Amino acid sequence: MNKLYDYVINNQNENTVIIPRSCLRLCKGDYNLVAVLMELITYSYIYKDEDNFFWIKNEEFGLSLDLTVDQVRYSIKK
Repeated sequence: MNKLYDYVINNQNENTVIIPRSCLRLCKGDYNLVAVLMELITYSYIYKDEDNFFWIKNEEFGLSLDLTVDQVRYSIKK
């Protein structure tokens, strides 16, 4: 899993979302789910507190990924 973290973090750009093929296969072609998963990996790597937890609202996910709040909620429930 460290290779995936490194890949996402090193290839991160403000205007792009990195979607590795392995994650796309894992999520059965659901691009919204993969985008949310990649964003969760990024946030877990960058925004940790002393207990290794982070908190983000669905609205913030939606803004960063250009998804609606409903799309984010649906992807997280999967």
